[in-house]
Amino acid sequence: MRQLDEIEKAYQHVFAGSAYAVMVLRDLELLAGFRSTYPAGTDPQLLIDHNAVRRLFGRIYETLSLTPEGRATLAEVFTPAETKE
Repeated sequence: MRQLDEIEKAYQHVFAGSAYAVMVLRDLELLAGFRSTYPAGTDPQLLIDHNAVRRLFGRIYETLSLTPEGRATLAEVFTPAETKE
């Protein structure tokens, strides 16, 4: 596995491994509509805005996926809260 650079380490420090990080990431994921799409024919400006926000969350996702701890955090983010024990 390659070494993380400083910005990647910072993302890991801020977003991986805490209950607060999971809450914030869930909120950002919902706000960004990371897993949502718009139908064909949607206003182009709406698509541009939506994809810009999705790209921001995608950067966090991409960086967290580099480490086991980050992947565990993402798994928790994408597990519906009602299925947790």
